[in-house]
Amino acid sequence: MVAYALLTGSLAALGLLLILEALAAERHWLGSLFLFGIGLFSAGWFGATALTLAFDAARAGPAVVMDAHGLQDRRQGVALQWPDVTRAEIRPKGNVSLTTRCCKPRSGISFRIGARRRRGDQFVVPLQFLSPPPHISALVMTQLIEDAGGAVVGKPFWTHS
Repeated sequence: MVAYALLTGSLAALGLLLILEALAAERHWLGSLFLFGIGLFSAGWFGATALTLAFDAARAGPAVVMDAHGLQDRRQGVALQWPDVTRAEIRPKGNVSLTTRCCKPRSGISFRIGARRRRGDQFVVPLQFLSPPPHISALVMTQLIEDAGGAVVGKPFWTHS
């Protein structure tokens, strides 16, 4: 997380350098305007991303917590209880797609790594960023969802009874 914050911070600094170059150089006004626009976009976008990632890296405690009661992503404010999940689908790339009973508004922050919403009632949880190996996290999550009454699609063949 710190490496991503440093990378985006350096891209924001590059944007500031482009702005300074556009203002200081004696070239055609169209070239200066182009450099100024690219620099302004880079400084704004990457600067905001770097600040958000730096705050996430400085936050104490785990970012995503999965326990017997549900899943909580503390960075994005996502809290799911297992009885609220009606369907879970294990995806091949190490993600689990969860469909819930109720619609919730989307989070405005989409570049963070964690539980993210596709629609109001659907969350995608990337398991590769949790502490246990992804296949263990997937099996535990799907078992907890089945125990709470939800349906699971795409479970590995060795887990069927």
